[in-house]
Amino acid sequence: MNKFKPGGWHTVTLRIFTGDVAGLVGFLKSVFNASGEYRVGMPAEINIGDSIVMISDGGGRRETMPAFLYVYVEDADETYRLAVDAGAESVEKPKDTPYGDRRATVLDPWGNAWQIATHRTVQDRRSLGGPALASNRAKACFSMPRDITSTARRKSDDGSDQWEADVSWFTRSDDPQR
Repeated sequence: MNKFKPGGWHTVTLRIFTGDVAGLVGFLKSVFNASGEYRVGMPAEINIGDSIVMISDGGGRRETMPAFLYVYVEDADETYRLAVDAGAESVEKPKDTPYGDRRATVLDPWGNAWQIATHRTVQDRRSLGGPALASNRAKACFSMPRDITSTARRKSDDGSDQWEADVSWFTRSDDPQR
């Protein structure tokens, strides 16, 4: 069999180019309990959970560019706190989402956005005193060539509403965020 990737690596591997490799590696170690070492002249291979993140300065051939990452952790609230304590800017405080993730978002000092999440099963959410499905209303706006609005509602076993989401599409000129 033809071995086309190193053992332990996934088919898709994230690579971040930054002007401060050592600083970003230190941040990942303190926030995500990452392992791996900063290496001069070659990309740092940093393990976060079961994933590998390559970090380098681009060697003068590539420009630095921020990334947007979604990272599952055991405790989203604690990891969010660690990130803010390590110098990240809070973008979104931890909150429960309709799809079961407790999620927060931070922007690290190098411009990378990190969505930090802990997935909670229906049983997890019930044991924490919450509903099986999130009861908060979620809204999303997208740029589309037409205006469409729809509402979805799911009934629980007892017939009560447990989840509702409005999804609206707007043309750019109608987008209330612009």
